[in-house]
Amino acid sequence: MIPLLSQYLLKRAGEFNLLERVISRLNHLFLNPLQDFFVGLFHTASRTPRVLWIPPAIILLLISVRVVMPLAGRDLMPPMDTGIIKISFETQPNLSLNQVEAIVSRMEGIIRKTPGYIRMATMVGSEPGVISFGAERTPQQGLMTVHFVDRFHRRETIWEIEEHLRREFSRIPGLKYVHVYDFGATPFSSIAAPVDVMISGPDARVLDRLAGEVKARLLKVRGLTTVSRSWDLEKREVWVILDLERLKHYGLTPLAVSEALRAAFSGAVAGILRVPGEDGYTLRVRSSSHLPVLPHPGDHHGGHSPFAHRGHLGAPHHGQALLHAGHDGDDFSGGDRGQQLHHSY
Repeated sequence: MIPLLSQYLLKRAGEFNLLERVISRLNHLFLNPLQDFFVGLFHTASRTPRVLWIPPAIILLLISVRVVMPLAGRDLMPPMDTGIIKISFETQPNLSLNQVEAIVSRMEGIIRKTPGYIRMATMVGSEPGVISFGAERTPQQGLMTVHFVDRFHRRETIWEIEEHLRREFSRIPGLKYVHVYDFGATPFSSIAAPVDVMISGPDARVLDRLAGEVKARLLKVRGLTTVSRSWDLEKREVWVILDLERLKHYGLTPLAVSEALRAAFSGAVAGILRVPGEDGYTLRVRSSSHLPVLPHPGDHHGGHSPFAHRGHLGAPHHGQALLHAGHDGDDFSGGDRGQQLHHSY
């Protein structure tokens, strides 16, 4: 197309139409004098002592700090309605996987009723035995990716749909927080947390109180859609307190008991299902017994005894997610957080 149109676009030198003559006249009236001004300023500065130009340079620096710096890093591209929405959510920390799945099903029902819905993918929790760095999700945390039709085939914009989903999700009991944001091709869409506040200290209870105060202040900031905490003291943690004398009587060690508990909750690898041409699938076996009556095989007496014969349980409250900041600033989180729900429509 370009070679065919070039004969109409290209002209001989000096031949201008009306629009080109107007633009050329503006160029001579404004751009050329401005160019001559900066060129003359450079020649003047090169012929005079440099000390005389330090005060004007400082004044220009102050002006640039006041005017130019606020623009640095700002999203200068217009937002794009790509029709893709991300939903990050977390339920109450002590809910079971079945209760979390019921809440997720209710959220998916609301999304399906939204006009323009095409498909979505939902992932809750993380895979057992997989250790990640900083992005590990607990069984009560999940992420959704929802696709809608393009803007030409729906009335509402993607931001109006997000506001509608926030209102509907806020009525679901058991949801701790839910973030609804658009996914697109603009720089702003890649920012996960425009305002991120980090508090550190040795006392967890003091940190929990300070985090609550910071959250209450952030909720008063205009323009913030949702505010959430990445850590709190609402997670109920079960401590297993073993009776060492009874363990010695049965010929067991704390390590053997921990392996049995791990196999009961997270499952133990029993084998690999071989698939020709693909990586094998790990087969896990998990006990269906409850913890107080969980048997522990392998003792010298050749039988099984309830867990109550080996120790007792404690139920303190701990943080929602156990994180440890390394010397290099990396966040290491444990991998055995429970099962994973992963499906798409």
